[in-house]
Amino acid sequence: MGTDRAARLLVTPPLTGALNMALDEVLLASGGAPVIRVYEWLPHTITLGYGQRSTDVDEAACRRWGLDVTRRLTGGRAVLHGDELTYSVIAAPDALGGIRNITESYHRICACLIAALARAGITVALSDRHGGGTSHDPACFASAAGGDLSVDGRKLMGSAQCHKLGGVLQHGSLPRTVHDQQVADCLRRPAGATRGWTCLSELGIDLTPNQFAEHLAVGFEPLLGPSAPVAEPSADEWREAQALAAAKYGDEAWVRRI
Repeated sequence: MGTDRAARLLVTPPLTGALNMALDEVLLASGGAPVIRVYEWLPHTITLGYGQRSTDVDEAACRRWGLDVTRRLTGGRAVLHGDELTYSVIAAPDALGGIRNITESYHRICACLIAALARAGITVALSDRHGGGTSHDPACFASAAGGDLSVDGRKLMGSAQCHKLGGVLQHGSLPRTVHDQQVADCLRRPAGATRGWTCLSELGIDLTPNQFAEHLAVGFEPLLGPSAPVAEPSADEWREAQALAAAKYGDEAWVRRI
């Protein structure tokens, strides 16, 4: 399918939550070539879904653990971004075959993620939509829901997508390890909530950001075409992202908008 412009393959150093979310938005708004990006978080950060209540997060506990809190442009439930690899895929709808339906474009992107993870030695399945778990559990990784990637029924990768600013943004988390106590302390989970997730360390997989990026480049080639060599955002993109991080994603009005 592809596009007439090579997809950009970006690997960025660990960034604050506000700067990571701002950079995704800047790349989305640019309307340029498709982007496949791999990134990490410093400090570790909880992101709230676009329409999620800020009271789902215990801010005092986050401060005790040294965690930042911000809000994503995409929906879904809260994610604790700790020791993980995060990806984002950003493209115009035409680069995804002209699909403007979120469910269809999500499944098309997830098919590429499945291929990329297979190259890393991980066999995952696209979870069926079901009503498992607790409906009021604010934790994204509480259980594998429709469209999540799971291993033996346990959620490994959760993703969220939005169609805004003329493009499509999908990003998601691939945890190396999961700090269960931080999840328990910082997210207001209901009594009796269970652990429905797994992570790379439990699967015996070691994966660096650059290795993950290369696997993603191959996995997405049938959809986005060949990728350019690994690079970083441009100086202008960094400047725009830093300004947006300060004005929006690091602002309490955005984090506590609901």
